Amino acid sequence: MTAPADVDIVVTVYRDESSVRTLFNAIEAAVAPLGVRWRVIFVCDGSPDRSWDVVAGLAAERSNITAVELSRNFGQHIAVSAGLDFATAEMVVVMDSDLQDPPSAIPRMLSLLRDGNDVVLARRATRSGRLPRRIAAAVFWAILRSFVGPRLVTQQLMLRAMRQSYVRAFRSLREQHRFIAGLGAWLGFRQAVIEVEAPAGIRDGSTYRLRVLLTLALDATTAMTIVPLRAASILGCLVTIGSIAYGLGILLLVITGRELQPGFPTLAILVSVLAGVELLILGIIGEYVGRGLRESQRRPLYLVRQITGVGSDAATLPLPPHEPQAHRE
Repeated sequence: MTAPADVDIVVTVYRDESSVRTLFNAIEAAVAPLGVRWRVIFVCDGSPDRSWDVVAGLAAERSNITAVELSRNFGQHIAVSAGLDFATAEMVVVMDSDLQDPPSAIPRMLSLLRDGNDVVLARRATRSGRLPRRIAAAVFWAILRSFVGPRLVTQQLMLRAMRQSYVRAFRSLREQHRFIAGLGAWLGFRQAVIEVEAPAGIRDGSTYRLRVLLTLALDATTAMTIVPLRAASILGCLVTIGSIAYGLGILLLVITGRELQPGFPTLAILVSVLAGVELLILGIIGEYVGRGLRESQRRPLYLVRQITGVGSDAATLPLPPHEPQAHRE
């Protein structure tokens, strides 16, 4: 039997075969001087490159690595949830494997946890990258914060540290369409925020493609609020009122005997506007109905293909969540 770690560091891996070893060395340099028992939980999210081979090789070399390979790509936010399902330490850190999140911030985050905070979030002190992406990110966070409330920390990174009590509360949330920042804001608890700089020599900027970003924005909005449904209802009411008013106006002109000019352009515009509004409302409703269908199917968040490294024989396969178990060699 091995004693459980004091700190579990969950790292999601996707297309990062070249950076995994570098990241592990940086984590070791940051955490080893703290004098705590620590473990890294690598979650390979169905990466099509050699990321799993690299991670499994590391797990074979070191005694403080648990490597989890998911059966396919489920997305970063579900991969994070998978890592948290396997985290048993009193303090848990989550970060990406693309070297965007600086491991040097981990000691400061753990210190804030010891000061009584339940979760410590990180956000970038300065942002670079293309102006359109920065503007889109600012608009996205502003809109989402208006939906979720002031507890949502804008521009936050995936880098965060949590107490085990917070992790257990997070594990109770099992919806399919997940947005980590929004779920964290809903949970509450006492939180702190730090600002971090991108590691030297690392280009600051998301590797997400536009399609993925739009999907994440849609998932975040529909998962955290029903405001779009209410907005669709209000828009439908306004269009209906406008249509009735327009019809009454036409009827009044007919009753008063005024001659009406041929109005094909007006009719075409009205039909187009009404059809567009109807399709928009149906699309919004369809998004919520589709998500309701996914939740009603009660499929697992993810499937695990294999686990290697410390504790792999004690892990429950293939479907966490499970109660924390002692790791055996």
